[in-house]
Amino acid sequence: MDIVILGAGLSGLALANELSKQSGYNITIIEKQSGAGGMARSFQRSGINLDLGSHRLHPSSPLKILEDIRSLIGLDLLLRPRNGLLCLRGKKVKFPLDPWNAFVNLGPLFAGKLASDMISGSIKHKPYSDQEQNFETVLEAALGSTLCRTFYFPYARKLWGLPPEELSDIQARRRVSSASLGQIAGKMFRGLGSRMKSLDRSFYYPRKGFGQIAEGYVNRLKNQGVCFLFDHEAMKLIRKNSGIVDVELESPEGEKQVPADYVFSSLPVTDIIEMLDPPLPSEILDSAKSLVFRATVLVYLELDVGQLTSWDAHYSPEPSVLFSRMSEPKNYSGAQTPGDKTIICLEVPCEVGDKTWTAAPVDLGFKIIEALDELNISTSPVLDTFVVQLRHAYPVYKIGFQRHLHTLLDYLDSLANFVSFGRQGLFWYANAHHVIQASQELAGCFGSGKLNQARWREIRQRMNDITVAD
Repeated sequence: MDIVILGAGLSGLALANELSKQSGYNITIIEKQSGAGGMARSFQRSGINLDLGSHRLHPSSPLKILEDIRSLIGLDLLLRPRNGLLCLRGKKVKFPLDPWNAFVNLGPLFAGKLASDMISGSIKHKPYSDQEQNFETVLEAALGSTLCRTFYFPYARKLWGLPPEELSDIQARRRVSSASLGQIAGKMFRGLGSRMKSLDRSFYYPRKGFGQIAEGYVNRLKNQGVCFLFDHEAMKLIRKNSGIVDVELESPEGEKQVPADYVFSSLPVTDIIEMLDPPLPSEILDSAKSLVFRATVLVYLELDVGQLTSWDAHYSPEPSVLFSRMSEPKNYSGAQTPGDKTIICLEVPCEVGDKTWTAAPVDLGFKIIEALDELNISTSPVLDTFVVQLRHAYPVYKIGFQRHLHTLLDYLDSLANFVSFGRQGLFWYANAHHVIQASQELAGCFGSGKLNQARWREIRQRMNDITVAD
């Protein structure tokens, strides 16, 4: 049986890893990039391993997944201390929050407002109807106005490009890991104990960059006979009799077709709808156009210094600061070489085609330096500036998005030999361990060339209830 997997990100690789354990399948993975990993891939520049933004494995990752990754990369899976910094109201505080550090740096007035939110009736809100619930109402009810209006709401505007009242309540429930100020306080104080600190304030990270996980999968899968077609882009899915019969590709050698008995796609669900041939009815195409992904430009600055700061990541909700997050990849792995230079990555949310997306790298570099100056982060001489563009960085959960998403998934579920899965294929917010776990469970639904559709729907529904860890 010929199985085609579209996309060599962690979703596609984890699925192929499980399916390759079953007999009778010829598996081909099609990837438009020259290497595997998707948005979780890494690359090297000036001797420094770089990721596409900030990536880490959360310590709550299931043991089975951690063991599987260790089987891929061995002792290169490091347990690293979490060392983030939140730039807020002209101050800098540790992130995840540390109670004493927050009190000292944000001041007693701010701390008093947080305490007031905890003990007063400000978070004992009036009940909202389903029609009234949105990102703003749900979050402010759970966290209080102080945190929301100084951090979460401006960060939401920056990250997703919409005011919080226009975002679905699902965006709040999916993205914020603590349901109440009491839970936030509990997490803060748990970090004071040395044993719990190692769990709550740490993360797993591969020694050679997050993309080392994908590279490990590729090496294993090639040994198991899986075929990889890199630099091949799926352009059309030829459908016939309620199924997919061929995948039409654009390759370095020109157009080609790959026959498929079953197709699993981790490509953006909106793109898949456009790729189906013959074209779909207008109401399905309109639903695809109604779902929006937020783009991001990653701006990299190579600096003439061994280390810019001791922090792994800086977060900035301030509207005047161009970027949402800055990471220094050497600090994620603890790399000491090269000792005379470092590279920082600045994540700039935007829309495809806007002035940020189309700006020259050097112009973005100047704006980044201005933003860093505003945060009192001094950069050494910049040796080089380069960018990477991500078209589908974040799904935007606008109010009413579920209706359009259900329209797309219901149609795709009706195809006899096709499954859309993964972060982009399900328009899904998820951490890396969620993505891997979902793919493993999808493989468990597939046997003897058939998908247990009811079981897969149950898994999807359960995975919709996950919360993305910070």
